[in-house]
Amino acid sequence: MIEVRVLEDKDLWNELIRLSTHATIFHEWDWLKEAEKHSGWRLFPLVCYKGMEPVCLLPVFYKKIRSLNLVFSPPPKLAIPYLGMLILNNSELKNSIIESNYRRSIGALNEFFKELNSDFVRIFTPPNFIDMRPFKWDGYSTEPFYSYAINLDRSREDLWMSLEKKLRQNIKKAKKQGFEIYEGGRRELKKVVELVNLRYSEQNKSSDVNLEYLLEVYGIFKDNVKVVVVDYEGEIVTGIIDLAYRDRISSWIGNPKVTVSGTYPNDLLNWHVIENAQKRGYKKYEIIGANTERLSEFKARYNPDLWIYFLVAKKNLKGSIASALYSVVGERFK
Repeated sequence: MIEVRVLEDKDLWNELIRLSTHATIFHEWDWLKEAEKHSGWRLFPLVCYKGMEPVCLLPVFYKKIRSLNLVFSPPPKLAIPYLGMLILNNSELKNSIIESNYRRSIGALNEFFKELNSDFVRIFTPPNFIDMRPFKWDGYSTEPFYSYAINLDRSREDLWMSLEKKLRQNIKKAKKQGFEIYEGGRRELKKVVELVNLRYSEQNKSSDVNLEYLLEVYGIFKDNVKVVVVDYEGEIVTGIIDLAYRDRISSWIGNPKVTVSGTYPNDLLNWHVIENAQKRGYKKYEIIGANTERLSEFKARYNPDLWIYFLVAKKNLKGSIASALYSVVGERFK
């Protein structure tokens, strides 16, 4: 029998996520607490136990909006692309037992969601967590999403030659045009956010980038959040906020379109952070988000591998109607 418990022990939670190969920086306790604070949703750090042994965990966020009870992982509008369930590894267990614990954990979690009177459960799984069968068997819909990842575990020359030829030409040209690239701090983070928000406003779109939230996350995860900017003639023209975690660095926020005509500072910036990640010994550079055709064409020039993650969702009639007709959290439900 699987029992779901709400865990309120920061040290134990962080110890448990160390047992999963799929854990992300967004699963870290302090990040979850920042997400709770800035989203206004209530965090439930759920751990599934088989007897005394923790076998799975799932951080979910709950909010009642109008008459709807929503359970999301992650909450919306915080630039968290995925979160979701983790299976806690135990090398002594046979795979059949691990799968059984996973399936039963889904059932136990559903009972917990029923206690919340959930109308809509929405979960974005971490990258390469691919076994969606227990969710499908339990009535969830599943939809694939994609991210890119560059293999850094090779020579610098091999990495360079893997880039599209035109991209290499752009980078060489940009190196001659007087751009200065450097890693910054809070001031540079603010500037990157300003440029990103400006770009969104030019497209009549709203941004998920909340400056106060990002500054607090940066203060807590200073060793993980890397802010790299491009200066041109004394002005920051573009930049990127990357996340370093375990053996990979992930491009998170940035790369706004640059108005300096005839130049390619974003190409130079991306190559700089990729090359630097390799020098620092990271194994992967993740380019988050490969779900939009226009953007994926830009990112595919780096010859990355395709990573998959999933949106799993379950709605009752009320949740389905709201999903189809209303934008109750600032975006239409998928």
